[in-house]
Amino acid sequence: MRSTLVTTIAMGLCLTAATTLNACSTVPPGGNLAELQGLAASCEPTHKPATLVRADGSATAQSDALREQYIAVARDKALAAAICGGTFRFDIFGASLTDSITVASVSFDPIGATETAQLRSAAKRAQEVVDAIEDAYPDALAKLSSNGTDVVSSLQAGREFIDQINVNGPTHSLSLVLLTDGLDNHSAPLDDPGLTTPQAQSYVGSIPVPDLAGASVSIFGVGRVSGTSQLPSSHTDAVRAFYEALLARTGATTVTIATDYTGGR
Repeated sequence: MRSTLVTTIAMGLCLTAATTLNACSTVPPGGNLAELQGLAASCEPTHKPATLVRADGSATAQSDALREQYIAVARDKALAAAICGGTFRFDIFGASLTDSITVASVSFDPIGATETAQLRSAAKRAQEVVDAIEDAYPDALAKLSSNGTDVVSSLQAGREFIDQINVNGPTHSLSLVLLTDGLDNHSAPLDDPGLTTPQAQSYVGSIPVPDLAGASVSIFGVGRVSGTSQLPSSHTDAVRAFYEALLARTGATTVTIATDYTGGR
């Protein structure tokens, strides 16, 4: 079964399996009001966001620099989910779908008598989530297997996540964000230094993928290993081509694949 390190983060409380995180008592007030109002104006009117961020916990993704980048993405995505009254989960994954730790999981319901109060509360609670993730990250990494990297299974994790949330009807839309160098060695040998684009694309047809119609799928960090190190451009291009072809088969509405995360919802 998938492990859960942080089981619930809601209503201003950050709970682990044993203790309340110290970070929760020192959260600063919400951010710039104009920025928060801008985020609120961009919320989808018919569906709340169901945001699943899954970070690669393999050896090539365990540098401090990469962790800081992953936390920065989590901060942006948690804030957007909170402002729009959605659901947010942060996992760290390893060698399989079940080799995965849920570090934070929260449903953001509006709190406050006015719009301004609700926005401030949402921003504060989003920061609590990020503080919890930062605090729990090292322990979560230690619980993962060291037997490889299965990036592709995160697509199924996204399918299961949205199905659980929408069990009583389509109230949420999926935003799946994968933070990884892309070097899957479970579904395909993408860690092969000699990998070419035609080879990478040839692996796609035999890999089962879930239906992600209506979803947004983003992969950030492709080709970046051990912080600032970068795979050769030919290898990075081949890995990117693999995921482009694979995600095309899922029917996802929006697909983003990039080495660098430049911010945004």
